[in-house]
Parts: sequence; structure tokens; C-alpha cells
Amino acid sequence: MEVSRHPFKIHSFDTDAFGALTAPGLLGYLLEASGRSADRLGFGIEKLQTQNLTWVIARIGIVLHEAITFGEQIEVETWPAGLMRSASTRDFRIWKGAREIGQATSLWFVLDMETRMPKRAHSLLPVHLHAATEHPLTLSRSVSAIAGTPEIERTFDVRLADIDLNQHVTASSYVAWAMEAVPQAVWAGNRLTSLDVQFLEECHYGHQIVTASVPIDDTNRLHRVSRSADGREIARLHSTWAKRTT
Repeated sequence: MEVSRHPFKIHSFDTDAFGALTAPGLLGYLLEASGRSADRLGFGIEKLQTQNLTWVIARIGIVLHEAITFGEQIEVETWPAGLMRSASTRDFRIWKGAREIGQATSLWFVLDMETRMPKRAHSLLPVHLHAATEHPLTLSRSVSAIAGTPEIERTFDVRLADIDLNQHVTASSYVAWAMEAVPQAVWAGNRLTSLDVQFLEECHYGHQIVTASVPIDDTNRLHRVSRSADGREIARLHSTWAKRTT
């Protein structure tokens, strides 16, 4: 198992009004760690782009057992965890000193930059990385869709700042939009303890998106991100919340 650790100090621009690391900020650190790991192992995005290929994330599940706050230092431990159907899996553990405070599991596809179609990752990963390892989290088959009328909706235009190296909306922006469709009372009185994100389609500059959410119960919420022009769902999320202790 090719495990690497990557330290991050939490900056003010990645925290919310309560000094806690935001969901897009946490996802950003996980993606940064995965990119560094892939580079070290010889199949990073820069190498793939020489073949007109790139990595795109299809799914990520995250559990966070305690808040991460401004000025704290964390370490993200990550490793390639084998193949699931045509997707490559990558896992994470999040550390605060000697304490393991979170885990994550993710699925990735290799995208042909010209056709925008996925390709199998088998030929790109070294053979010793094909074997699956034990995952710190088990993902459900899919994230449930919102049924009925959402409790809250928000509309946003895709900004230039949302576009990444792959020339589409970066994963963190989907999460940021989803978090905006949370009632203010939930945001102010609770912290996010888990997040499951299923990325369904690409989104590009010039699109307008609609993000919506509905509560399942007092602690769980479903989210939908869709394009307003055609109504197509481009991401689904399931979030879990707990009362803030400070």
C-alpha cells in the first residue's frame, strides 16, 4: 500500500464565520493531497495531460469526527486503494497530531480531454496498485435523489473562478453551492460531520445552476445541484450535521 502523508495548516480563507474549516476547504485539502500522491507515484495530472488525459472525481464520502479550526495543523494520509469496475479508488485518513479525526473514500475516472469520455484506469496504474485495500469508509451504491419539493433553492452563475485545469467546474464549487442551500439556522447551529458527494455530469463557464436541499431528519439532508437550462442533475449530496459545541 503506497501511503503518503501531507501536512496542511488551516488558513483563514478556508474557514467560516465560526472559525471552522469549510466543507469546500476540507475537500480542497483532500484533493491537493491526492494530486501530490499521484505525482509522486508517476501518474499525476501533468503526466496524464501529455497523453490528452486527466483525472476526474466521480464520488467522495467524508466523515469528520471533530471540528478543524483556523490555525490548526492537520495531516492528510492518502493511498491508491485499487479499482472498482472502471473507476480507481483512493482513500484518506485525517490526523490532528496523533489523533485520527476523519476518513474518506473516493472514486476517480480517467477522462479523455478530446472526447470528454471516461477511459478505464487499468492501463495507467502500476499493477501493484490494482489490488483493493480495506477502505476506511463504505460508500452506498449511490446518493439518493431528492423526491418532491425542496425546502430551499438557490441559483448561481458559474464563475471563471469555478473552472479548474480540466476546463470544467472544480469539485469544491459543487460542494460550496450545495452548502448555500442549507437553512441559516442549520448552518449557524450545527457543524458538518459527514458528506457523500456523487458527481454526475460536467459543468462549464456560462452555465447557470440551481442548488436545492431537503431534510431527511434532524441530522441528515439531501442536496441536488442541477443546470437551469436543461434541468439536468449534475451532482447529488448527502450531508450529516451535529450541534456545535463551541
